[in-house]
Amino acid sequence: MRRAWLVFVAALLVRLIILPFSMTTEADAASRVLITEHWMQHPFSVPHEAWPPLHFYLIAAALLVGKDPVLAPILMTMLFSAGTAVVLYAMIRREWGEAPALFVAGAWMFYPVALRYSVMAVSEIPFAFFISLTMLQLFKARAEDGGWRSALWAGFWLTMAGAVRFEAWMLIPLFGLLLWKKPVALFAFLAMASLFPVAWMLRCFVRLGDPFSSFTNTAQFGLLDGINEGLTPHKQIKRAVYLPEALFFGLTPLVSVACIVGATLQAARRGRQRLWLIPFIGMSVVLVDEFITGKYLMMIPRYTILAGLLILPFAAEGFATLMPRLHHPAAVSAFVLATMVPFSYIRHANVHAVAMAVPPYIEAVPRLSPKAQSISRLLNEHVRPGADALILDWWNWSETGYVMLMVRMKPEQIFRMPGGEHLPLESDRLAAFLRQNESGVALVGPKSRFIEVKNVDGSRILSVRGLEKNLRVDPIASAEGFVLYRYRTAEPEPR
Repeated sequence: MRRAWLVFVAALLVRLIILPFSMTTEADAASRVLITEHWMQHPFSVPHEAWPPLHFYLIAAALLVGKDPVLAPILMTMLFSAGTAVVLYAMIRREWGEAPALFVAGAWMFYPVALRYSVMAVSEIPFAFFISLTMLQLFKARAEDGGWRSALWAGFWLTMAGAVRFEAWMLIPLFGLLLWKKPVALFAFLAMASLFPVAWMLRCFVRLGDPFSSFTNTAQFGLLDGINEGLTPHKQIKRAVYLPEALFFGLTPLVSVACIVGATLQAARRGRQRLWLIPFIGMSVVLVDEFITGKYLMMIPRYTILAGLLILPFAAEGFATLMPRLHHPAAVSAFVLATMVPFSYIRHANVHAVAMAVPPYIEAVPRLSPKAQSISRLLNEHVRPGADALILDWWNWSETGYVMLMVRMKPEQIFRMPGGEHLPLESDRLAAFLRQNESGVALVGPKSRFIEVKNVDGSRILSVRGLEKNLRVDPIASAEGFVLYRYRTAEPEPR
């Protein structure tokens, strides 16, 4: 128990150390915080129709405790990430012993992709925590003295994971195959794991007439965002090899080799844990298919964390085989850290020895461009969060999301222009926003899809394509080609 606490404290300390140097680089993280803040003002419906609700509830709990919309959700995510290291330690220690358990816990602790996303309010980290608890209980249920109670707990944690991300739904049959020799435990697991999926699909059917409406909405967004436009066979091949690339460099080559050796040995020796290859291979096939088609998931490293978590236990077998004499905890920790740190800071480079490109954004400390930082400073210097409304132009998902989050305004105070290639402007919603906020500020980019600023009779007029009402604007400041204006509503231009 003492060592488990040490693992937790060490994992949390690592994340606290990199926190001051990190930035929120994922638009989803910013969107989830803003959606949660809006839901907290109207808490009588689900926060989002396309995404499962539990992560929003967890963010809401963090905001109730910590108040700050930037730091509170991040600290919550860090706790889940550190907790995952403890669960992995407990799980591996049962089967392989102390040193391999420390190696796997340390691998997760410094896993660059997981470490990177543990300092953002993304759903993949709490999801990984619930999946790790599911795996721990399945380890117990599959043991000779294991029974239906452990399987029931495994199902409970998996249904919790399913309330965070939909990938957990696909794991229900894959994890169920691990219990095929124990029919009572299998039934208990399947019954409990299916609770949230069944409840969510019933809700979608009653409310929207389509039990799979969440998946339909996600696929529709992908089409509007132009994900698959210009998709060539060469690009499809790059998508097909993305998962093994992201795992090899994301886990780092040392841990990847340990995983491969461990999985191979378990399969060759017909070891007790070889069946854990089933969920890993099954989810890998699903993920590769999704990356190729681009229907529900894009090639973003955080989507590979689940596959990394499923293969990570085999690193214990590989470690025990390749380094049988390395037992001292300090030596294990130093070894893991020394091998991971160099890969933590690779951003995008060609590794000619293996003729493969390192996937971008696998560095452990997430940072955005100086451009995004300049724009964020511009807004923070001139916008009054309690008094101003903000019309925000869109230029890319990551940087626009970061700016939205860092300005620390309430969601009803911000109108963000649509992103992507084909997402339409909700002109009715913008008109309602302007009725509520007749004055405020507008940030306009150099290549805006919808906004145009022009001189009319000596005054600057901001017009939005698809909106009748114009805005009179005066420039306040500029940075990186973006201009911040103070606006007030004006009459429509005469035709």
